[in-house]
Amino acid sequence: MKKISIFVCFMYCALHVSAQSDYRSGYVITLANDTVHGAIDYRGDATMGRVCHFESQEKVKQDFFPTDIAAYRFTDSKYFVSREVDRQRYFLEFLIKGKINVYYFRDDFFSDHYYIERENDTLMELPFIPYHKMSDDPELYKSKLVGSIGLLNYFTQDAPELKKDISKLQGLGHKNLINIAKNYHNKVCRDEQCIVFEKPMRWKVQIEPTVGFYHIRSATLTELKKDLDSYTFGVRLYLGIPYISNNLYFKTGLFGFRNIKDKIALREIPLQIEYIYPKWVVKPTLAAGITLLGVSVSPLAPSYSVGVKIAPKKNSKYVISLNYEIEVSPWKHTFLPSNQLVSYCISAGLNYTF
Repeated sequence: MKKISIFVCFMYCALHVSAQSDYRSGYVITLANDTVHGAIDYRGDATMGRVCHFESQEKVKQDFFPTDIAAYRFTDSKYFVSREVDRQRYFLEFLIKGKINVYYFRDDFFSDHYYIERENDTLMELPFIPYHKMSDDPELYKSKLVGSIGLLNYFTQDAPELKKDISKLQGLGHKNLINIAKNYHNKVCRDEQCIVFEKPMRWKVQIEPTVGFYHIRSATLTELKKDLDSYTFGVRLYLGIPYISNNLYFKTGLFGFRNIKDKIALREIPLQIEYIYPKWVVKPTLAAGITLLGVSVSPLAPSYSVGVKIAPKKNSKYVISLNYEIEVSPWKHTFLPSNQLVSYCISAGLNYTF
């Protein structure tokens, strides 16, 4: 029970931290068509399709549901409108407005839905199965895609030159549908431009040279005759995961460890998901995953880290990073952590965002 409680406690803390607010400049449009400026909490697509967490300029917070307001938008970014789908109202993300409008919605089961409408026509859903589910039933995926291609051909029938491009679609997605709607608009309407609300997703990449102190317990690694105290050096690589959250990163890298007296060289590769709290100058971090160790007894170890990132000034590309990381032995035949500490590491690095 103690082992389970440790693991559950950590996962609860990770989920709790990942749910922290990230308010950004934006506005809501009321049912009376008034615009109210303030800040909106930027969450995952599934959450933003159901509720708008709004903070007024007077710092008063309020939750708006699709029946409460007509639309909301982040400044020069994502735009959500209240629409009825299957007799229920949701906030659909407005991707492009023109002679053809395209909308997007992610449900509570993380399935994506795309909707299309022509001027003065009915809103219709494009049959769609996400790429990651394609292997479950490839024939169903193919039939759904054929259905979507047929519907797109119907909506663009007065621009037959697009039929060839539509037939080449290998799948749906923001970029493909925006391009089709944009090209169609330009073919049939030369008096006004269409409006693309969806902005390109910004993929963040960070690199972090690191040095620190490393301790390995010989009790859990039998090839060591005694506990190993070592200095560590290496580099971390952070890859943003913007489709889930702008504050989540996949963290990896390569590290070497060397005992100064015995000259024992080790190496490891961390594979973790890290959350970085976005609001403060000193940003707390929390990460969990596994580490590939350069030893034979425990080649894979569950690993966890906490730390802070300190920016010398707002929006600086350079950040000082401090981390405390532990690795523990997995249970037999499972990667869930036991209470046996394999190692701990205290490190500092200089983080640069590209």
